[in-house]
Amino acid sequence: MEAVDKIYKSDEWETLVPITELQPGYDATRLHFFSVKDTNKTYTHVRLNIYPDGGIGRLRTYGIMQPPPIERLLGLGGSLVDLVAMENGGVCLGLSDAHYGHPRNLIKKNRGIDMGDGWETARRKDRPAVLKVDSKTGVLDFADGKEWCVLKLGVPGVVKKIEVDTNHFKGNFPDSIVVEAMSSESSGNDYNIVLLAPTKLGAHQIHNFDVVDPKANAATISHVRVTIQPDGGLSRIRLFGHAKRA
Repeated sequence: MEAVDKIYKSDEWETLVPITELQPGYDATRLHFFSVKDTNKTYTHVRLNIYPDGGIGRLRTYGIMQPPPIERLLGLGGSLVDLVAMENGGVCLGLSDAHYGHPRNLIKKNRGIDMGDGWETARRKDRPAVLKVDSKTGVLDFADGKEWCVLKLGVPGVVKKIEVDTNHFKGNFPDSIVVEAMSSESSGNDYNIVLLAPTKLGAHQIHNFDVVDPKANAATISHVRVTIQPDGGLSRIRLFGHAKRA
């Protein structure tokens, strides 16, 4: 305890939950939920104290991810940063379907450990009886048969490269993907910047794409909409680029 106080000065930390009596670990009493006063502060560490002794099964702290200081990302020189990564403050704001796995998994660290660690939608029931191929893009044309999610970048930036990982999705990967973006300067909800046009995907592999549209290369992006067609699963998505001040 003395070492912790000396290194982290935890004796000066704020109290989020005061001393509170706990109940035994039976099914009916084992879960405890506590509200924390909204201080509008960003926390990096918590210290759990138990009195006088005993056991705790799990501790979870729920909140809103905050990006690291912009100076840290700007100070990386020419290195590309994963602007949408959860560890850099990226969050999922919306989705059409999350039958098997939530799209927030897309921005987690490392590769997915299984299909449940990615985003997978249910099979759409409105697939046409006859599948047609778009002659311009080579992807299957399902008309309205699409699923989507919206991701907010941790910090705005210029996206240069996109990585899409279908790890573990071997027979249930989407036919294609589209990534559209919204500028940080936009006042509406218009995803009118195409970072990745309709593109075929393959099973159980990492796909790397360059952002080639001059308009996209000049825009500071704050949000992206990822659309898969017609359904299926993705493991991870990375948006590599340069952070910009808002």
